[in-house]
Amino acid sequence: MVVWRIQMLGGLRLSYRNRMVTAVNTNRLQALFAYLALHTGTLQSREHLAFLFWPDSTEAQARTNLRQLLHHLRSALRDGGEFITTDSQNILWHSTAEFAIDVADFERAAARAEHASEAGDSASSRKEFENAARLYGGDFMPGLYDEWAEVERKRLRQKYSDVLGRLISTLERTGEFSSAVQYAERVLSMDPFCETSYQTLMHLHALKGDRAAALLVYHQCVTVLRRELDTEPGPATRKLRDELTRQDLIPTGKPSVSRQSGATHLALTGRQHEFDQLLEIWKAAEQGRASFVLVTGESGIGKTRLLEELLTWASRRGVSTAHARCYAAEGRLAYAPVADWIRSAVLRPVLSGLPSSQLSELVRVLPELLVEHTELSVPPPLNEG
Repeated sequence: MVVWRIQMLGGLRLSYRNRMVTAVNTNRLQALFAYLALHTGTLQSREHLAFLFWPDSTEAQARTNLRQLLHHLRSALRDGGEFITTDSQNILWHSTAEFAIDVADFERAAARAEHASEAGDSASSRKEFENAARLYGGDFMPGLYDEWAEVERKRLRQKYSDVLGRLISTLERTGEFSSAVQYAERVLSMDPFCETSYQTLMHLHALKGDRAAALLVYHQCVTVLRRELDTEPGPATRKLRDELTRQDLIPTGKPSVSRQSGATHLALTGRQHEFDQLLEIWKAAEQGRASFVLVTGESGIGKTRLLEELLTWASRRGVSTAHARCYAAEGRLAYAPVADWIRSAVLRPVLSGLPSSQLSELVRVLPELLVEHTELSVPPPLNEG
């Protein structure tokens, strides 16, 4: 029976037996609570937590801070002593059915959707993707600015974006354009400066036969880019607008949907040649001729969209890929895209074959390794840029 409900998506909301708990009310207390809840069932070393939360303090002071904060946390939580156990070296939040944690629920739904998709069960896949989209209540702990929280926030945002992308693809394939538009609007709200999101939304409105709404999205794009970035939409977005103006994209009847393996989920306006080139290079790599591809060009011409289309194509063929992304505007987390890349399901297993000396260096970008490999030591601070 669920006794505790913990919501960390969109901000911390905690209830015990359907009554709100407000005693976890400081940033440090919420940070420790969120971290332990997020890693339920995983033993956490005091050394790791002390370094994570107070990296600029001496080890002795950091351990004292942790001991005091843990005492306040246990006092703030009813029956806290029953599910948090500690000794001189470690802290453990026990995994129990009494807890419902929204982050875990969201990730489980997304995982079930992926498994159903891989098994060819489109109905179950869609249902679970819709469930995952419903469970994502907002960014993870938006009031926390610790580096670990920002990494987690970015990871979950990306997973949510992937979920929405899969839903948009599914709904367009089944001709449910109005529902697809709703999810596309969510994607756009996550990054109002992403031109490919405007293009997707314009395209979906066009498939609905609503040229006015599609052009309204274009003017929204123009307004946002001019006001916030002092720039204009790129060639791909302008070309899409011109096609809409000429009504080239307005369907005359029920849209034909390609059922061929590898068919892209949204039309690649003006980029089919480049996409075909990528497919040829990919096929060569499958035959053992590894390649490096660099896609260049000015902002807004569809580079990200082109590569997302390649990932979708690979996924539909059952190919596992590792990918990461970063944006200049983020600029705060050193090596964040590298960390995302290594954490992928494809590359993560490789870590088990690395010697301890290399794993210790990777702790700088993958702090969770200290938990998984208790024999590792915290690497000393880097003295060079």
